Amino acid sequence: PSPLSQRLKKFWIRRSLRIFPLYYIYLTVFVVICLFTAFPPGYFRDLPYLYSYTFNLTRISNSWHESPVYTHFWSLCVEEQFYLFFPFVVFLLSRPSLRRLLVVVLVAGPLFRWSFGNYLAQHGKTTFEVFDVIYWFPLSHLDAFFTGMAIPLLGLKDRIKRPDWLFVLGCILALSAGMANYLFESHGHSLPTSMGYNFGDVNSYQHVWYY
Repeated sequence: PSPLSQRLKKFWIRRSLRIFPLYYIYLTVFVVICLFTAFPPGYFRDLPYLYSYTFNLTRISNSWHESPVYTHFWSLCVEEQFYLFFPFVVFLLSRPSLRRLLVVVLVAGPLFRWSFGNYLAQHGKTTFEVFDVIYWFPLSHLDAFFTGMAIPLLGLKDRIKRPDWLFVLGCILALSAGMANYLFESHGHSLPTSMGYNFGDVNSYQHVWYY
């Protein structure tokens, strides 16, 4: 086998051993529980999506329902979908090409969430559904993953000599953006309902920028 295939195989084996055993044991335990108690409701309908790490994509369906047992697995699905395809990108593109792709993704990420949100709203989704579908969708998080990739790709660990000052600048920018949003919302004589992570809200295009 080629060095590329060996590296890909090694990466996926390590990733699988880290996540898969406990994940599938958990799912199997609830198969037994559901056989005897019918809890959680709808488990066998969702099980194929859970086994294939595609459960996050079911949120767009009108028949979707929340479960205290496995709803939280949407984030694992996003991670596994990313790590299934991302190694090909890293190994097949040169470093300059990766840098160009990084810029494209950082720009395209918010644009995708904005356009996808408009699409969902036009097709009858409620405000909370728009938020949730976008939140669960794998492409919505690409710019976050690529931001993490920027650290080794651009050598930021070695190039940034004063990370404390960068941290202070980030805090100032975040505070300024928050205050601007606060003043914008309160301009109409109605204060915002949350000063933090307002889950389920798409006011002020939060689903676009607050990722």
